[in-house]
Amino acid sequence: MKVSFSLLLSIVAFIAQSGVVSGTYDYSEFDAREMVNDVHFQARDVIERLHARSEVLNSYSTRELVDELENRLERRMGSKCSKCGKWFPDRASFDAHIPHCHPTPKPKPSPKEL
Repeated sequence: MKVSFSLLLSIVAFIAQSGVVSGTYDYSEFDAREMVNDVHFQARDVIERLHARSEVLNSYSTRELVDELENRLERRMGSKCSKCGKWFPDRASFDAHIPHCHPTPKPKPSPKEL
């Protein structure tokens, strides 16, 4: 089988050109665009969720927020009696302890009432 030099040269040139074209055409540009779009949409979702959360928090007064946070902290940490120093795991047991162990003293009658 005889192959002419011009045919061989054209085949080599075609292979070289297709290699150069496929080597210079980089798909990473499209991947980068998709990644930027994904990050943009994720950031937008986070901002929308934060905005919705701030609207909910704006509907409460500062006192209500502080009370709720104190209640959550007490549920998490328990309560300590300021008179005897005992720790209680929940608010219910603490509330039951106060009248039982530390009853309020009866007021003494004033001298005018005697």
